[in-house]
Amino acid sequence: MIIIVLRFFLFCLSTYGYRIYIERKFGYPSKLSLIVIFCANIIVLYIASLLGFLSGTAIAMFLIGLLLFSVNLFRHKNDSKIRLFSLDLTRIWMVGYFLIFSVILLQSSLVHYDNFSHWAVIVKYLITEASLPTAATGIISFTSYPIGSSLFVYYVTLIVGYHEGVMLLGQFMLIIAALYSLFSVIRDSSRTLMTSSLFLTIALFNYFNIAIRMNNLLVDFLLPLLALAAVSGIYVLRKNFLLSSIHTILLLSVLAIVKNSGLFFVVIVLLYYLYTSIKNFNKEQSKIIHLVVGIGSTVMFSISTFILWEVHVKNTFTEEVSKHSVNISSYQDIFAEKTNEITTQIIHTFTSTVIDWHSLSTQGIIFVNVIFIGAYLIIRVGFKRKNSLIKMLFLTDAIVILYYIGILGMFLFSMPIEEALVLARFERYASSMVIFSLGILSITLVQEMDSLLYEQTIAMRNHRSYKSIKTKKYYQYSSILLLFFSTGLILSESNGMMFSNKNYENEIPYLIKNITGDNQDLNNASYLIVSADKESIDSYYTQYVGKYYLYSNQVDAIENFIISDEEFISTLSNYDYIVVIDEHYTFNALAKKILNINIKQQVYSSEELLANYNNR
Repeated sequence: MIIIVLRFFLFCLSTYGYRIYIERKFGYPSKLSLIVIFCANIIVLYIASLLGFLSGTAIAMFLIGLLLFSVNLFRHKNDSKIRLFSLDLTRIWMVGYFLIFSVILLQSSLVHYDNFSHWAVIVKYLITEASLPTAATGIISFTSYPIGSSLFVYYVTLIVGYHEGVMLLGQFMLIIAALYSLFSVIRDSSRTLMTSSLFLTIALFNYFNIAIRMNNLLVDFLLPLLALAAVSGIYVLRKNFLLSSIHTILLLSVLAIVKNSGLFFVVIVLLYYLYTSIKNFNKEQSKIIHLVVGIGSTVMFSISTFILWEVHVKNTFTEEVSKHSVNISSYQDIFAEKTNEITTQIIHTFTSTVIDWHSLSTQGIIFVNVIFIGAYLIIRVGFKRKNSLIKMLFLTDAIVILYYIGILGMFLFSMPIEEALVLARFERYASSMVIFSLGILSITLVQEMDSLLYEQTIAMRNHRSYKSIKTKKYYQYSSILLLFFSTGLILSESNGMMFSNKNYENEIPYLIKNITGDNQDLNNASYLIVSADKESIDSYYTQYVGKYYLYSNQVDAIENFIISDEEFISTLSNYDYIVVIDEHYTFNALAKKILNINIKQQVYSSEELLANYNNR
């Protein structure tokens, strides 16, 4: 673990080298620079992966960052005005948040189903094979899934070390960078109330993110955060068309290849970019041409990564019809399987779920609406000031409705009947929109709260810049209360993650990994996992976990061994290895009766198990 910490420290120095460079060379806002660097890392790795130079490019990118840090340190070592680090409330709170969660994540292991069906598997494949999967790669089930965030997790893991906790830390670094970018919208960082408000928003993100959580590699939480980081950057850089366009391209070109559903957020952000660019441009003839060319280029480059991925999938997997692929013919085939009765049932179940106030996502949407309306009334009636909150509420609700229609379309057109009927993973998908809506609400509220301050000139604000002693006390008490609640919610979430870690030994991944280890040599051996956990086997959870740790595509699992002696022998003969992960009474009894072996929880070769039987 010490080696991992040291290598992580070097990774941070490399990242900081890039950060110093873009802030001083291009004047990039410090709170936006981190997420921009990470997105640039992903784009470089993405291009390298398509060209077949993945590992070499990753190492070179890491070394260049260290070089930039070293050069900057050498140049400014005698300059007393240059500070490598500076602290304020935002940095202190965010660093504390990052350290608490990082320590927990480094001690965490993968548990969630989808880590083993795809997200962790693709990272492991990139680490071991240093290339994108091909048609001959059987270990990757969902070959059409974009590879965006996985490339960054791969980058962190390659440099810091291959470890489940490091993979989780890599994902969290992307998340924390996106969250940090939200603070860039605060006009005056010395105003504690605005900062504390965003702290509370981040804490609420964790609450409404309960269906996804931090201790996995799923990207449904990352999607809205990247979109919010893009919106924040566009707002802050609205007077600088060039930097605004570059920021939009970097964020959206990554967002487009994190997951196909990220395209919805790409469109929303592009519309905001278009509105902001037109609103703030100088109406000169030459400027109009630059504006049109700039907007056109931004839109084209923002979706170019997605187009490249679709071309890659089509050329590499010519016969592949992968789940959730963007393929009209596959959508038509899946929809054709659903009768009118099934379609009606799906729509009814979807509608009932959306309007059920017990649903966490529905509670989140209601919460956003209540806060929007309440804040509008307080500012309009209490402060007698017009504001944009109702307008933003209508816009946000319109986006929510469109997103929900998109989710319904996914259940109807791209999901198998069994999953669509039970609205599989609905809360996870819906929580993405809750988080995005909450983020938009917070950005808007921060701007409105700033406009209510007694002193509007930032340079003149100090400890006396209040209308009265009473308003100063209200301001201070509100700031402290928000800071207290946000810190409490963050600590509560960290406790929940630690509780999950304590229960890890009862999970299927622990049972399998404890016996098989984490094999990193891709192989074609066939394995049979024997387990008494029928539910995990029926859901294919055991099989996916087995494929990940055994690193083979030929992994089956069986719970039912109420079979004849001949069937028992035949079953064992079909596999190279038998993996027994728990006490299975029937299997143990048959092995003792037929093979005269006392079974333990370990890996057996079928040849070893059948030796006594074959020598009869």
